[in-house]
Amino acid sequence: MSWEAYSANCIGISDRAFLEALGRVSIPPRPLDELWPTYPLKKKLFAERATSGNIVSDETKALLQDLSGIPLAVVTSSATSEISAILKAEKILDCFQATVYGDEVTNLKPHPEPYLTAMQRLGVNSAIVLEDSGPGMASGRAAGCEVIEVKHASDVPGLLRARLNGQLG
Repeated sequence: MSWEAYSANCIGISDRAFLEALGRVSIPPRPLDELWPTYPLKKKLFAERATSGNIVSDETKALLQDLSGIPLAVVTSSATSEISAILKAEKILDCFQATVYGDEVTNLKPHPEPYLTAMQRLGVNSAIVLEDSGPGMASGRAAGCEVIEVKHASDVPGLLRARLNGQLG
């Protein structure tokens, strides 16, 4: 699957839906029940690679430090075991006052539940959402949040600093 196809169709969806999409573009096409047994291997490989470090840029880590004192949350459709491991390995989990993982909500993005849950956990009634997927942007908007589209993770510090108009260091 090309990066363009992956980014257009697979970011922000569940692993099950991703495997279904992958099966549809395989030659020959493969049904989900044939691919699903490979899921534990995917989780293992992901954990090994994701916790090796250097996933979060120094610029993003500096931004998180500049935002200390502002309530922050991570909202993801991915499982707790996958994302919390990255946040711990990068030593940034403590920068967030709330986390909402895909295995903690009934309805994944594009439903507003993930962002509504985050706002409830933070004790806020409005939020700025940084999102890299169509379902995520729809979720944030449905929850009444201001949404900033992120094309690449490296864009986050600049986008947020620009939005906050120099209110940060």
